[in-house]
Amino acid sequence: MEAKEAIRKRKCVQKYLDKPISLKVIYEILDCARWAQTALGAQSWEFIIITKQETKIKLAEAANQEWISGASVIIVVASNKERIEFTMKGHPPNNYAVMEISAAVQNMQVAARSLGLGTCAAFVFDHKQVQEIVKTPKNVDPISIVTLGYPKEFPQNQRAPLGEFMHKEQFGAPFDEDIPNKYNKKWNRNSLIHLLG
Repeated sequence: MEAKEAIRKRKCVQKYLDKPISLKVIYEILDCARWAQTALGAQSWEFIIITKQETKIKLAEAANQEWISGASVIIVVASNKERIEFTMKGHPPNNYAVMEISAAVQNMQVAARSLGLGTCAAFVFDHKQVQEIVKTPKNVDPISIVTLGYPKEFPQNQRAPLGEFMHKEQFGAPFDEDIPNKYNKKWNRNSLIHLLG
């Protein structure tokens, strides 16, 4: 599957088959993650791979989202603040940490989709609780919980027309030429779609 197809077909998956994922596949996904954009080469990401069911349940509780425990694998993606602070002296480390981790997570999701797997990334959870569960030191801050598994189904994805987001030279200024229909299809706005990304 080409990258642009995997990007367009990526969708948050919350229902997984009870099917193991090989280490080879996990290596491929994490290798793609480590090629994400990074702040002056800081590469602050840390990947904690979770396969034990009892740990999955604890992480689901920390995020208050029960479906998380149904994934074959959970990857807690954390930021090593020492690497950020060393590289970005004098700049707020949290801004760069979130940028790096978000870029790595997006790469993970696109790579997983290209390999026939589903993912969903949670960013809202009890950070201290997750730190305790996966035993990260103080300088390693969990930023995202990413579920990974073979999906029961791939939900259909929808996006608003591209024209809703594009501005020429300044905000609110329209483009002179029409945006091709393939990028500007009409859609039905649905509140559930906003919740499931």
